Amino acid sequence: MLPSRIDKAALWKEHGEKFACAHESSKLCVRTVKGGGKQYVRQCLRCGDAVSNPIKAEAALAENGGVALPSFDEELQRSWAQTVSAAAELIKNSDDSAFWNAYEKYLASSDWKAKRARVLERAAGVCEGCGETQATQIHHISYEHVGAEFLFELVAVCDACHERLHPE
Repeated sequence: MLPSRIDKAALWKEHGEKFACAHESSKLCVRTVKGGGKQYVRQCLRCGDAVSNPIKAEAALAENGGVALPSFDEELQRSWAQTVSAAAELIKNSDDSAFWNAYEKYLASSDWKAKRARVLERAAGVCEGCGETQATQIHHISYEHVGAEFLFELVAVCDACHERLHPE
């Protein structure tokens, strides 16, 4: 078996789930807006976003027992954005080169050539994508067992269908 491939789609999904904020906890605060005006809003204590429409000053102060409200925490918002961005950069820069180097060597091996021939024979040389054109490529449905894949994880396809499977 080859080194594990980095599943960036799964990492992005996990990233989205980890950093999705339900704004479960917030505080009432005052922020200065463009032009110097004051705005009373609820700020999420996790991500720092404003999570309410502006509230009238009188209502906000009354809700706070007449006590002056704390300032909107711009740093909390910035810090959250930096954390989300840093985690995204780790995904963008994750190195899959060990897998791809081993994969290229595997594709040049006699084991792969024999497996490729068996898949083409099973498909009778016809593309299993469109069923019309001569199969010229073998496509991995899954990379989970690369190097020791089951034949049902491989399909014979024509160049056009392979391009559709790998538009990137």
